[in-house]
Amino acid sequence: MPAWSQYLELNDAETEKVEKRGRYIIIRTLVGAAVYPLTHVKILFQLGYEPFPLTSGKFLWFFRDAYFLPNGLKYATKIYDRFGLCRLYTGINASVLSQFTSGLIDLATSIYVDRHYPEIGGKPINLDKEESEMSDAESMRRVLRFAIRESISRTVAVIFSRPFTVIMIRQIAQIVGGELKYHNLLFSLRLIGIEEGPKGLFSGLIPQLIAEYLSIWGIHFVLYSIERITLRAQQDAIRYNKTEEENFIVSTRKMLHLIAPVFVNSFTYPFQVVSTVMAVAGSGLLVSMLPYSPPFAIWQDAYDYLLPVNGLKRGSRIFWREHSGAVSVGPDQELYAANKHFISENCLTAISISDTNSYERLHDDSMLSMSSAAGITHESTENSIIDSSTYLTTKLSSFSIQSTHEEFDSKLYYSSTERMDLVQNDGYDIFANKLIIRLINNLRVKHLREDDARVILMRRGETVSEVFPNWIMNAFNNSNLYVS
Repeated sequence: MPAWSQYLELNDAETEKVEKRGRYIIIRTLVGAAVYPLTHVKILFQLGYEPFPLTSGKFLWFFRDAYFLPNGLKYATKIYDRFGLCRLYTGINASVLSQFTSGLIDLATSIYVDRHYPEIGGKPINLDKEESEMSDAESMRRVLRFAIRESISRTVAVIFSRPFTVIMIRQIAQIVGGELKYHNLLFSLRLIGIEEGPKGLFSGLIPQLIAEYLSIWGIHFVLYSIERITLRAQQDAIRYNKTEEENFIVSTRKMLHLIAPVFVNSFTYPFQVVSTVMAVAGSGLLVSMLPYSPPFAIWQDAYDYLLPVNGLKRGSRIFWREHSGAVSVGPDQELYAANKHFISENCLTAISISDTNSYERLHDDSMLSMSSAAGITHESTENSIIDSSTYLTTKLSSFSIQSTHEEFDSKLYYSSTERMDLVQNDGYDIFANKLIIRLINNLRVKHLREDDARVILMRRGETVSEVFPNWIMNAFNNSNLYVS
């Protein structure tokens, strides 16, 4: 018996378990570090960061025309070309520590529960029996016991490793706004603790736990069903001496064992996306603010926001990443994914210019997030789908924000205290919305640069592609907001 096992007072069975699981933890951590650039780009996929142009082609399964986002390898190559190799490995320290901590705590909890609480989930019987030696009821009891005990150990492991996962995601997400807020592990732990408290260190914990539970229970019960069904079929083949059929059933069982986790993952993945999105909530990073994402107080808000725009599947594929959402035209005449949008029903008093541009007809319930503004100018810049000759100046004075829902069902009107002088050029609908207040307040957070703000177009009750993708906030103060 090794000296370390005697020091830890482990018996032979526990020593064997530690050696076996320990090798797995080390190999998994090393492999995770080796493929970390793909983990990096997957996190950016889940956050909806798509700065590279689309390509057109045929979708593999149905041979129909489609737009495609860069696959994981091309995306990583473009990140490397633009930012260098170090950017692809941003957050690797936190990632390695998260994986190692998760595996180690999982193992320690499992040994502790086995030693002190052997009957949690059921009595430890039939543990070494083959599936063919048990009845359906006995097999089910064993599956339930395994699932319950694994849920306990995974819960503890996820809780202990979550702060490192949050730091990794936030370090990766800084690429969106070019921030350097979370530059090393210890400083990031301290900063999150000071700014957000323990809650910030465990942002997105609940959806991650839900994903873990769905994975554990889903895989256990799918494999249970596969084993019992194929066992009956195999017994029938043996009874009638159908050797070829028996071999086919055995091969099918092995194949289904490999497919089962992939199948279950399709149900757990949406919660992984929500967990990633919530990890940056409250961070003050640009990716956590409008127009990349509205502020989320609870994870259910993020789920409800992402569901109608197919955001829960972000990053589910590394290859053949079809884009079916809105697009915008860049200055290089390439098409880009227009992910910066959101849905709102809190439409407020607005003003309208008669004509609309040639790209999209804007209805009377449209609105542009813009209020508390004294002077506003616009010139289209990089990635804009508006012609660069467009110039629009709007002065908003004595603008009173109202929050009554009666406005939503009636025609918009303006009182004498809401006079607005318009200079019309291309004829756009310009509307006011109280959501811009959140954007302005977020701009004043000390970790943001003023030129990182974006103003986007929204329509009440439905998602709309952004019409002004790169309106840049050049300067602002308590009473004035200048946009150009």
